[in-house]
Amino acid sequence: MFQRQELDMFLSSVYVNAHPTPDCGSLISIDQICRGYTRNGTGMVELLQAIQANELTVVGYNPARHGISGLLLSREQFLQWFQRRQPELDMFSLAGAARYLGLKEHVLYWLRDYGFIYY
Repeated sequence: MFQRQELDMFLSSVYVNAHPTPDCGSLISIDQICRGYTRNGTGMVELLQAIQANELTVVGYNPARHGISGLLLSREQFLQWFQRRQPELDMFSLAGAARYLGLKEHVLYWLRDYGFIYY
């Protein structure tokens, strides 16, 4: 069991002021990162360690989100940090290729099906 005091202490270590426009395109939330860039708990651990080490800067939080899921980072800073941690790959899974190209998986399927990209 986690003690509330420990959880509150962790939250206060990354607390910042609410951002006036949390949905602007230059920001990315921890929630969005978890859904699109981390596959397991390891990615989340690395992300939190980077925040604690000041490799990534929390610029605000989305008050509509609870806890750390609403923390906001600079999208550009996060993407640069994320790319530095990616190994050079010659082969990608479909999900990895979509992420590499900045596309949704269904768009990559469409490109493959119509012969624009070979799988």
